[in-house]
Amino acid sequence: MWLDNHALIVPFVPPVDDGDTFIYTELLDRTKRKGNNGHRLVKTYFHRSVEEFMTQLPEMVRVCDHLGVRACTRLAPRSFKKVGKEFARLVIETTLSENWSGMKSLYQRACGIVTPNTKLWLWDIDAITPETVALATEVQRSYPNQYVTTISSKKGMHLITRAFDLSGFRDTLERLEITVHKDNPTNLYIPDNAA
Repeated sequence: MWLDNHALIVPFVPPVDDGDTFIYTELLDRTKRKGNNGHRLVKTYFHRSVEEFMTQLPEMVRVCDHLGVRACTRLAPRSFKKVGKEFARLVIETTLSENWSGMKSLYQRACGIVTPNTKLWLWDIDAITPETVALATEVQRSYPNQYVTTISSKKGMHLITRAFDLSGFRDTLERLEITVHKDNPTNLYIPDNAA
């Protein structure tokens, strides 16, 4: 079963290019089990405006369909300026340590290290059950200012929220084996043949 969440992702893309703000999508090969995303990364797309995102979308879908990979988008907006400064720091450190082969993934690493302009959390709910649906409903009802949206995954859902005190949910999250990620990508597009 394929999954296309682009209509839910569009509201997170900067409406117009302001010269600094972006979100980005990584095409990831989940059949490669070793290492981090750097080993699984096929291609990255940077989205500076809705127009750019919509122009890139057909190509992202074609590549995903052809290679059987997933398109996963980091919804929290970032700053090219902040990423550029972090990238420069990483280049200097890598040069001083003479890790020449490590340089190829530094910009991607800088994107992941830099604190987003707006913090968004991803509640990784792996199964749709009466309990997980009740939890999602409770978050929406009790924290309407923190709840942002719900995005489908292949077997479950990703609840997207702003940061808030999770102490009232700790036991439930542990019991239901739900992880709350402080900066993780969500599913933009998953073709039938993707792992």
